[in-house]
Amino acid sequence: MSFRYIEPSRVVIGYADEPVAEHLWRHKDPADDTVDLSERSERLYAAIDRLGDVDRMLVTMYLDDRSYREMAEVIGISESHVGVKLHRIRKALARSLAEEPV
Repeated sequence: MSFRYIEPSRVVIGYADEPVAEHLWRHKDPADDTVDLSERSERLYAAIDRLGDVDRMLVTMYLDDRSYREMAEVIGISESHVGVKLHRIRKALARSLAEEPV
């Protein structure tokens, strides 16, 4: 079984000459999204920088799409321990980002 993302189709509710739900599909200014994304990225990388050496190395390898096997060989731990550590790191990063003032 596989899943795939299906984009919603554009729906306009109302009379043919008077769409009332057109505003539902309007988005913010793309420049706002870029600033928000850039700011969130900076906060994330700052949180990663505060991690310990091994955890930071694991996150870096994870972001480089390394396999658990490769990470385990480099760090010297089992593949299952890599998964456990990454799960804990993600939780710690999420907690750290949630606590930071925006």
